[in-house]
Amino acid sequence: MDLFMTAAFVGDLKRLKSLASQHDDKGDAGRTVLGRVKDAEGRTPLHAAAASGKTHVCKYLLEQLKLDVDLRDGRVDVINLLFAGRTPLFCAIIGNHHPTAVYLLEYGANPNAVNAIGATPFHLAAHQGHKKLLQLLIAKGAEIDADFGFGTPLQRAAKCGNKEAAIILLENHADPNKNQRCPFSPLVSAIRAHSFESVKLLLKCHLTPLEVAVLAGHYEDVMVLLPVTTPIPAVTDWTLEGLINYIFSEEAVHKREQGRMEKFLLSKSNGAEAFKRREYFSAIFYYSQAMDVDPLDAAVLSNRSLCWARLNEGDRALRDALPCILLRPNWPKAYYRAGVAWKLLEDFSKAVGCFTAGLQLDPGNNELLLVLGETVEAMLRSGNGHMEA
Repeated sequence: MDLFMTAAFVGDLKRLKSLASQHDDKGDAGRTVLGRVKDAEGRTPLHAAAASGKTHVCKYLLEQLKLDVDLRDGRVDVINLLFAGRTPLFCAIIGNHHPTAVYLLEYGANPNAVNAIGATPFHLAAHQGHKKLLQLLIAKGAEIDADFGFGTPLQRAAKCGNKEAAIILLENHADPNKNQRCPFSPLVSAIRAHSFESVKLLLKCHLTPLEVAVLAGHYEDVMVLLPVTTPIPAVTDWTLEGLINYIFSEEAVHKREQGRMEKFLLSKSNGAEAFKRREYFSAIFYYSQAMDVDPLDAAVLSNRSLCWARLNEGDRALRDALPCILLRPNWPKAYYRAGVAWKLLEDFSKAVGCFTAGLQLDPGNNELLLVLGETVEAMLRSGNGHMEA
């Protein structure tokens, strides 16, 4: 399989045809062979060619062999979720190969094709600030305010400070106040990223996130916002100094704290509901939102660790479980979470140690007893009968 992928990636069409011919048992010029070739991550030669900008190989595979232009790879990359489950068009945009991306779009690639978490090529183009590609995607029917859980295309452009990309999106009626599942509007995203140009641009939409700008210490942005924002009734001195005095007043601090707690509880509740639906990525997203408010909440850390464990991500499960033990050293569940993570990583000795520590705190815990027995058996089967003291 590597030979096929390498030939496609480097653009050696002659070699690719030769390999296909050698394995052709259908007499269809290698169409069946090249249609079923995939690497360990589910990528096809078409993905490889698009990723390296080999348009002539893409053209052969699509026009001569009639492969599916919107075939998604099988990659599930929890580190870079934006790039998981990609179509060839995704691959071309990620690699900054605009001629290849244009060819794929002209051939009929779906501009609204989604990856594993619902991102589209349009989000990626906005994220990277590809102006001409954005315009072409719009012409081909890209959804302006597409939602994939981490913000709209306009939010991506604003957050990255891509002013001209944001202009294109706004001119095509992107909603500047659309939050969807992301907690920040495009303007707030721009302020948080300290993207001054995007802030000035998005002001035309009459938004007023002054508190965010003041709290972030971006006073230049505040001075831009101040003259075009309707005064807040509670602020008697509508100046930078007056705003600062109000925003750090006892009344405003209490109001923000109340809002933070409401956000924390809502995010935690949304995470629990997503977990019940077995939507573990979504649950992780919501629990992460809750941790933005309170990063030292052991229960939320424990819940997110469980989600990572359900996804068989031992490293990440452990990364959340260990702080639970530090935060609540007398909590049996913290040791249980850490033990599960170590077990996923096949470090059975450490897993046994964690489960044993949990049982010392809660001797009658049947769940801990059961998993401890299973782990000891797994350790013995693995040939590692040594337990650390």
